[in-house]
Amino acid sequence: IWNPEREVLRMMHYFHTQARGPGQARGKGTLIQLLRGEEGQKRGDGFKLFSTFDRSAPGYRLLKFVDDKKIEQTIDSLVKRGVIAPATEGGFAVMTLTEKGLGEVQKWTRI
Repeated sequence: IWNPEREVLRMMHYFHTQARGPGQARGKGTLIQLLRGEEGQKRGDGFKLFSTFDRSAPGYRLLKFVDDKKIEQTIDSLVKRGVIAPATEGGFAVMTLTEKGLGEVQKWTRI
C-alpha cells in the first residue's frame, strides 16, 4: 500500500519545482519528519513549526505508519542508485534530485 520511494520522490520534486531561490531542497531528517506528518522540529532550545509550504507538500503525513528507518533506508537506496544526491544549500546538508532522479520522478508526478 505505502510506497516510500514514490512519496520521497514526489515530495522532493515539489520542493525542486515550487520553491523559489534557495530552499529547493530539504535534509534527510526533515524529509522523514514531513513524510511522517510531524508539525515541526526541535531547533536549538526551541521548536520550529514547519511552514504551510512544507506541510502542503505531496506526501506530507502519508507515511505516518511507516517506520523512520524504512524511510531512511529508502532515501539511502535512492542515493546509491544515483536518483538523489547529498548536497549543501545555505550551509545545510540537503538531499537533491539528480538528472536521473528528475527522469525517474516523472512516473510519480504529473508534469
